[in-house]
Amino acid sequence: MDLSTVTQADITENPYNIEFTEMNSTNIPAVLDDFDYAVITGSIVYNAGIDPSTALLQEDILPHLILQVVVKEENKDAQWAKVSLLLTTPMNSKNI
Repeated sequence: MDLSTVTQADITENPYNIEFTEMNSTNIPAVLDDFDYAVITGSIVYNAGIDPSTALLQEDILPHLILQVVVKEENKDAQWAKVSLLLTTPMNSKNI
């Protein structure tokens, strides 16, 4: 099962009779007060100005959902591309 595409139709058991409401993730911050519990992607949390430290749980990102920084082949040696690489690479002795 591809966890990035699951829907309510994939739920096989619901012993606590939880009611699920599917909606566009960009709408969730505006209706948070209408729900007891919500699941929101990190980008929506950031854009809505929600404090991420208030989360009860944070997911481990699936490898195919990790954000990628890419550059055209013709720009790979451009100074701005090298700076972008340094800004997105954890600091260690190799790139200090």
